[in-house]
Amino acid sequence: MSRGGYVGIDGCPAGWLAVALSEDGRSWAADVYEDPDRLWEAHREARLLLIDMPIGLADGREPRACDALARELLKPGRASSIFAAPVREVLGAAGYAEANALQRQVSGRGLSRQSWGLVPKIRRLDELLQRDAEARGRFRESHPELCFAQLFGGPMCHGKKTPEGLPSGSRICGGSARTPISSSTSCSRGIRARRLPATICSTRLCSR
Repeated sequence: MSRGGYVGIDGCPAGWLAVALSEDGRSWAADVYEDPDRLWEAHREARLLLIDMPIGLADGREPRACDALARELLKPGRASSIFAAPVREVLGAAGYAEANALQRQVSGRGLSRQSWGLVPKIRRLDELLQRDAEARGRFRESHPELCFAQLFGGPMCHGKKTPEGLPSGSRICGGSARTPISSSTSCSRGIRARRLPATICSTRLCSR
């Protein structure tokens, strides 16, 4: 399915949810993978793999330029949705207290619990990208708020998970002429119809 196409990826409790879109935008397929290595093996023929997870980690006090640029693009109102990624030294920490201390020591800033919660997935993804040059050339970090901003013509007024923001996100994904998938609702229903693990329901799908 993903030969020559594109893959959108997000972390979920069951591992990684990947939605592969054909190059012409007319067909899609979704699956859940336990680890990034299996995901990469399944989609290594794709043109790009767009993942909502920090990659290209900093290893010093200088913050990631991509985070600063993303916050600028999401002003006003949604810049706070870009949280600071952990520095590389944090990946080896045994717990939050150690990780927070390392983050502060290396970068001069503390580590949020939200960022710490992602560290196991960031670590596994980083291991893959460090050892596989081909994967490094195909994976790109993505962010849902930036995608919505491009489709909507500007940052959303509300968070995508709020009662006010959810209908806007569904409208963008399902009704924009610039969106490859004609209906995010059909995509979401198709995923559920295939009886993929129920735990993926907490991931960031565009529709209800």
